Amino acid sequence: MVLTRKHRARASATVMATISVLALLTLAMWQSVGALELEPAPLPLGGGDSIDVPYGSTPTIDGVIAPGEYGSPSQIQFAGHRGTVLVYVKHDASNLYVAFDLPDTTPFDGHGPAVQVFLDTNHNHGTTPQSDDYRLTISKGGIVEERQGDGAFWENPVPPNGWSAAASVNAAGWQAEFSIGFDKLGITPGTPKTIGFAVANVWTPADYYWPAGVYWLNPSTWGEAYSSEQWPSWHFKEGGLIDYALSGMPDFDQKQNEWRSPDDKWTYCGPVAAANSLWWFDSKFEPHPVPPPTINDGYPLVEAYGAWDDHDVSNPMPLVEELAKYFDTDPITGTNVYSMYYGIQSYLYDHGLYDNYLVTLAVSPTIDWVTDEVVRSEDVILLLGFWQEVSPEPPEWERIGGHYVTVAGVAPANSLIAFSDPFVDMAEQDAPGRVLSGSLTLPHTPGHDASVHNDAGNVSHDFYQVHAGSPSPGGVWWLPDYPSEDLAKNFEGVNAHPDYPNSKLEPSFKLHTEVEFAIAVSRIFETYVPLTMKRC
Repeated sequence: MVLTRKHRARASATVMATISVLALLTLAMWQSVGALELEPAPLPLGGGDSIDVPYGSTPTIDGVIAPGEYGSPSQIQFAGHRGTVLVYVKHDASNLYVAFDLPDTTPFDGHGPAVQVFLDTNHNHGTTPQSDDYRLTISKGGIVEERQGDGAFWENPVPPNGWSAAASVNAAGWQAEFSIGFDKLGITPGTPKTIGFAVANVWTPADYYWPAGVYWLNPSTWGEAYSSEQWPSWHFKEGGLIDYALSGMPDFDQKQNEWRSPDDKWTYCGPVAAANSLWWFDSKFEPHPVPPPTINDGYPLVEAYGAWDDHDVSNPMPLVEELAKYFDTDPITGTNVYSMYYGIQSYLYDHGLYDNYLVTLAVSPTIDWVTDEVVRSEDVILLLGFWQEVSPEPPEWERIGGHYVTVAGVAPANSLIAFSDPFVDMAEQDAPGRVLSGSLTLPHTPGHDASVHNDAGNVSHDFYQVHAGSPSPGGVWWLPDYPSEDLAKNFEGVNAHPDYPNSKLEPSFKLHTEVEFAIAVSRIFETYVPLTMKRC
């Protein structure tokens, strides 16, 4: 069934409903760049001598650890020359990054001090360096060398092959950064792999290693590095947009401006999730970008609601208020998904952009459909449903309520999805995800006030594993790690499903979160094709 501007029938099958007669051309695949990351508490290591390497944005390999550049990394600490050495480790879609911060002010003597990364790429625990083992070195003076195992010892040094490094000196000591290609490590994104791994502060009066007990000629004494998310390759909404979406998809917060019911339930996640999307498009297509707070608005999708720039920190709240009117959002019951679908179209019409965007409603969308939309850089808003299992045999489920989120990115090879969640910031609580900072409201630290995310660059993109085959009846895929137990009480009776009534939350029943609806918003270019129906 196709929902058009003339027919407002309720969809009862898994379909895509489109209303524009213009063609959607595939947009380029974009990834997030250019934002600063928070520097939260270090993530825990994998246990003992293992380190679980998280995904993060790409750092600049200049030998300087910029503030926030290694936000949410795994962190190693070990005793080094003249103090504790800090080592930050993360990866992006193609490289492993290792950064050293050393409190050693000893002058470079032409040889040392230096830092080293040891790699056993096959993780075969050899007792002498084999051909799959490497020792990568950079000195305080910036001299780099690579040595490969020959079966008994290290071969003569050679220039870097498949990696790079840089070092810098500062008043407190010195720093070094390594970028090591996945090809060098034998890592394929989306595939499990563990490598032998150790780091060292050397060529000082003594040598210092992590983990304890490392012997530089015996790979079996080294630790290991792995990715519990299988070295994911993410497709994030484009960042680095200076006017103004530095971190990709914004992450506005619904817990502000009294957007709640008399019984203290926050109910404006629908217009907040849509505001994330429209703001991103407005930033993407600003023809002459100038960073806020300078007033500059050359694209009419988001307008200023006061004497400030359209991307100022003062603008998200009135934007959400206006969208709530378009969607008929109720302070008690929230937002009907069909009202949001038609409301976005009405908003586009009133802003002179009706023929520039395609709005698509998908009922029970598949994860493949959502992934395809995001990889093409369409914006996708999801309605999550909270269900409780009343009886396992025979299966009986009741819907409690729903919650809207905006998709910030996908990692299809790893069955992962990232949300800008209006209600919760799980990545800021050390759950999987990335925490990025803008330039208008700082500091952006965990536990902040809801208004801090009105700086569209301050985001918590929360990562979740996707599972197919949802057992509850509202959708076909679900999120086993979504914190439904923490959210269900707030969304009890909120954001109804058109086909399933909401029931009372029973704390003793098992909760389940699935994806019930998706609304995709797509930029259209001027090519005409007839309206067609597609199945998700």
